[in-house]
Amino acid sequence: MLKKLLSFGLACLLTFIAANVQPVLAQQTANQQSDMEGALKACVLHQVAGHVEPRIEVTLHNGQKLKGSIGETTEDYFVIFHHGNRTVIPYNEVASFKCGRTHNTGADIGKLAIGLAAIIGGTLLLGVIIAKQTR
Repeated sequence: MLKKLLSFGLACLLTFIAANVQPVLAQQTANQQSDMEGALKACVLHQVAGHVEPRIEVTLHNGQKLKGSIGETTEDYFVIFHHGNRTVIPYNEVASFKCGRTHNTGADIGKLAIGLAAIIGGTLLLGVIIAKQTR
């Protein structure tokens, strides 16, 4: 009887706690937003100044993702050309961004080197085993 009473009390307590919990959503402060805008502007200007085809990938506050090359830039917005479309994007509408090419050639070369070393090592090991078997 005591077990049932304790179980019922615990269930009531957990239900009460779950019903009264209010979700807390993280929001960016104005300072964080201005820091991100500054970083985005610096990225856009760096890409435009130094690359033949400046690339960027952005996620807007409404969830839309755009990936393409950077066209004109101003103090308030920049233009992305993607899939033949021209989209004007205000800096304050960007939730997150990736600048430049996201493809990492150095990592690909490292993976290739590890794969080749494994193949060569396996081949040498197999050769040693076959050589010992034939003696």
